Amino acid sequence: MRWLSRTISVLRDGGVIAFPTDTVYGIGCDATCKEALERIYRIKHRKENKPLVMFIPSRDHLEMITPGAAQLISELSQYFWPGPLTLVVKAKEGTPIAAEDGTLGVRVPNEKHILAVLHHYPNPLATTSCNLEGLPTLSNAREIKAVFGDAIDYIMGGNPPEPQIPSTVLKIAPPTLLRKGKVSIFEIEKRVGRKVKLSPGMRVGILFVCSANLCRSQMAVGLARTMMSRNIFTGSAGVFASQNFPPSLLAASVMDEIGIDIRGQSSRPITLDIVYKYDLILCMEETQRNWIVSNYPDIGDRVFLLGKFGKEKKGVEIQDPAGGEIEDYRRCRDEIKDEIRRVFKYLEIGYHD
Repeated sequence: MRWLSRTISVLRDGGVIAFPTDTVYGIGCDATCKEALERIYRIKHRKENKPLVMFIPSRDHLEMITPGAAQLISELSQYFWPGPLTLVVKAKEGTPIAAEDGTLGVRVPNEKHILAVLHHYPNPLATTSCNLEGLPTLSNAREIKAVFGDAIDYIMGGNPPEPQIPSTVLKIAPPTLLRKGKVSIFEIEKRVGRKVKLSPGMRVGILFVCSANLCRSQMAVGLARTMMSRNIFTGSAGVFASQNFPPSLLAASVMDEIGIDIRGQSSRPITLDIVYKYDLILCMEETQRNWIVSNYPDIGDRVFLLGKFGKEKKGVEIQDPAGGEIEDYRRCRDEIKDEIRRVFKYLEIGYHD
């Protein structure tokens, strides 16, 4: 494999490489090479107080980086690695590229080419996204060459998945979400069995889904916005929805009855960009949940039935009132309200009646 030999040769010579990952295109170098590290900061125009992330070939290498890996680190790395979760851990003294506070972001990427490099090269890699500081991440070799020119010594072939979603960054002690990404906060909480803090200013996104995005999910958004605190944002979509249709007249009417105006909302279909924007996706029926999981398997762990999420017992579906009488819409509205109130209490992320 010529590309592998070439990549390793460049790294040994203190060079900088660009490469696709399972999240975004990255640039990196030997984490122990001071000159190469300085080059990355220089060519990206990156502030020196912003640390890089260390890529390692497997979770077995954690013991060389962090003193006595805690149970939480072990659990998360076992489930999410290789994959799009960066763990910020306490680094051993002398660990390269550790931040001033002694912490280090570390990850095992789930992309076969860069994993092959990590397994064949003796040192870990220092990495960051492939972009000029503050600008969008570049997505292919042509863009990288146009922006960085000869400043990058070798560009590995291939492309990251679309859309390019960065890794989720989680500080271990205490468990705190530093950056939202491919792994949802609820996926993390589910695996570790405890609550994860949000960084100041960070908000949790909840998406309500039904079929046509004309009745149930539109009412759900209207109801949620009257109950939620500032650390939540909501949206809605439909698995078979068309774009930019207003809520049904009867749905809008029964919401008017309780002082909530949803007439300014409009329908939209589910897309990949939408599903990755939200941390929790709550569906009205199992058929909708199954459709999303089937079409977007990578986000399956964040998709639930609204009437099931947080319950130990069997969940309930909220049936479509379309074609029914106004009483059917009122009943549907009240069922959704009760379920959202229960979900918000369960999540403990800010709620008021």
